[in-house]
Amino acid sequence: MSRFTRSSPMPVSRQDLAHWHMRDGALQRMLPPWEEVDVVKAPVPMVDGATAEFILQRGLLPIRWVARHEQVDPATGFVDLQVRGPFRRWRHQHRFEERGATSAITDDIQYELPVPPVGPIVAGWVVRAHLERAFRFRHRRLSNDLHRHRECAGLAGLRVGITGASGLVGRQLQAFLTTGGTSVKRLTRGSASASRGEIQWNPRGERVATAPFESLDAIVHLAGANLADERWTPERMVVLRESRVAATRHLCTLLAGLERKPRVLVCMSGVGLYGTDHDRSVDERDPSGRDFIAQLALDWEAAAQPAIDAGIRVVFLRAGMVVTAAGGAVAKMRTPFLFGAGGPIGSGRQGISWIAADDLLGMIATAIVDERWTGPVNAVAPEAVEQRHFAKVLGRSLRRPAIAPMPAAVVKMLFGDMGESLLLRGQFAQPTRATELGFRWDFPRLHDALDFELGRA
Repeated sequence: MSRFTRSSPMPVSRQDLAHWHMRDGALQRMLPPWEEVDVVKAPVPMVDGATAEFILQRGLLPIRWVARHEQVDPATGFVDLQVRGPFRRWRHQHRFEERGATSAITDDIQYELPVPPVGPIVAGWVVRAHLERAFRFRHRRLSNDLHRHRECAGLAGLRVGITGASGLVGRQLQAFLTTGGTSVKRLTRGSASASRGEIQWNPRGERVATAPFESLDAIVHLAGANLADERWTPERMVVLRESRVAATRHLCTLLAGLERKPRVLVCMSGVGLYGTDHDRSVDERDPSGRDFIAQLALDWEAAAQPAIDAGIRVVFLRAGMVVTAAGGAVAKMRTPFLFGAGGPIGSGRQGISWIAADDLLGMIATAIVDERWTGPVNAVAPEAVEQRHFAKVLGRSLRRPAIAPMPAAVVKMLFGDMGESLLLRGQFAQPTRATELGFRWDFPRLHDALDFELGRA
């Protein structure tokens, strides 16, 4: 049997560390973003005999992994045993240890690879490196989440509704909030199920039951069609507007008419509001631009006026590029970079305003609990960069060169107006308002954010 052990200090009491692991969302938060993993079943509630099931994609090969939890002690830890999976044997003990006012976690794994003795000889070092990489990530995210939950202690016990909860940010936001003791309701377009924690809403404005909304303390509005999914045909541009402007207006009109209104609405927006031709820094004091993206974002925010008029505190998080290996721009760029085909796009001098995915979650959480947050706040890191610098840092994180350029003419031919606006133009947005409000970034530097998301030391 081989053995892997990793211990790390945690910034909270053993009780808080244990509570985090016993709540829904813990498994989702622990999955490395660079892995293709679909959670089929989470071990909730965490009791002896509970099982976790997920599908791990290895190339074209899906691997089904089922683990059974045993020796569950809500104060000191638990064990999971592989019932089905890639190992011959697997026993993972999670230990929560008290260290004065703080704590530590120890992951102790005993495993045996299949097809001995060939398996350990051929794949032993690969598995060891994978475990080192995965648990370095897990412990850092766990520490960061616990720290953020302590900063946003007011989240515990709140009832928060999320639109777009099935999206890239929404899935992780739900997991982040629930592990902190928040009750989350997904606002779904289809028929809702109370047992699955859902409330029905309709972005097209048809009537829905309003009583479930009156139970919510806050709403995070993330819904909207992805800007980069398709070419911007006239039909697609209508979809982009309807999914943002019309849907937001319908939601805010509904909220304004409630007898018991939510305390706060956190509404996603974008730094594209400032336009995409800037070679200087912009912040919340700058006017909006005049191109399609700028007008879309401006109208998107204006659609929330019914909620503002009704006395609801509304925060517009103007997000930049979300840096995560789980999807979005970084995931799309990863493959060509791995094949040595990454590099500057167009001139490479266009600005990229970005934010680490976990810092975006932290901003949303802070906006919910901190009443000083109102109006527009740029959800970006302090370090906006040129695209060619972004490509260079991404290449370094992936251990690949970043010297294969994509000429502007090729971008326009392949992607049309969408490529010109999103890839060839940009802005250097600064988080002036977040800085004034004292927000703390876990990943203020691009190289650290990319290394973390891609599992690089």
